[in-house]
Amino acid sequence: MAAELATRGIRCEWIGRRNAAERRWVADAGLRFHAVPAGKLRRYFSLRTAIDLFAVVAGLVASWWCLLRMRPAALLVKGGFVSLPPAVAAWVLGIPVLVHESDASPGLASRLASYLAERVLLGFADAQHGLARRALQRSGRRRPLLVEVVGNPIRAELAGGDAEAAWRWLGVPAEERAPLLLAMGGSLGAWQVNQLVEAAVPQLTDDWYVVHQTGRGAMAGPPTAHRYRRVDFLADGLGDLLAAATVVVCRAGANTLGELASYGLPSILVPLPSSQSRGEQARNAEVFAAAGASRVLADSDATPMALVASLRDLKDNPASLVAMRAAARGLATPAAAARIAALVEAHLAGGAASNRW
Repeated sequence: MAAELATRGIRCEWIGRRNAAERRWVADAGLRFHAVPAGKLRRYFSLRTAIDLFAVVAGLVASWWCLLRMRPAALLVKGGFVSLPPAVAAWVLGIPVLVHESDASPGLASRLASYLAERVLLGFADAQHGLARRALQRSGRRRPLLVEVVGNPIRAELAGGDAEAAWRWLGVPAEERAPLLLAMGGSLGAWQVNQLVEAAVPQLTDDWYVVHQTGRGAMAGPPTAHRYRRVDFLADGLGDLLAAATVVVCRAGANTLGELASYGLPSILVPLPSSQSRGEQARNAEVFAAAGASRVLADSDATPMALVASLRDLKDNPASLVAMRAAARGLATPAAAARIAALVEAHLAGGAASNRW
């Protein structure tokens, strides 16, 4: 989004956690980073709740001071517990708040921020449930909340992938190629996905050439199987591999699903269990499965045997793959970044004079 807005002359700065990885990613994107304390909003009893309450208050104060110095024309929040203190501080200072919710079910931070927002932008239409119906104005009155489904923006560098470049990178000549299965454990690794794929490699490589992104720090040793390539993180070549892939095995994060849809890729989704999340990935997976774009292996169903059987069934039924590709393309929102940027630009043109967002 920052890159798209920059093309329109809108400058962006980033408010986030005191997290080394996040700070590095933001710096790599050429954005100025402002760190604020953040405490998790829990809806269950925990001894850490009291500590996190202090962190939330500290985050409010830090966000207020940060925004007071920056004086941005608007604030966009993307959910997560770090986003709520800046949203509250912006509302207090009279800075317009825009919310973008990526998942099919809005998180608590997005739901609370929607009461303060000028506009809420959604990645999935289903996310409208749970949002505020009316937003609170600084005058104390309430007005109907403006909500628009715009989709989820994907990184521009992922567009236009070259399948042949992926095969050259893998070093596989044309006569030795098999359908490409891309398994993604995420940038930081997804233990369940990695374990599933590693356990199933001997069977999977009978039918597929497997490229397995395990996540940084999740490498389990040198690969030994034929037609199996393991990497810890895919940066520059991910678009090429998406263009070459026949099927993808991965979690059901909203951004990942947006990338798969942009390439019309069938997928086997292994959503993050509800014991480790608020269930947003399970809901995202339901949307893609209901559309016919994905098959889902959740909880006790996520076994190596089930993964092998599901992939073998897809390989043996080309018509199913064709239908899944069409369904995935139907869920793509290729103009999401441009649509969001246009709404922001129009909002700024009708309001504040500053060109900083």
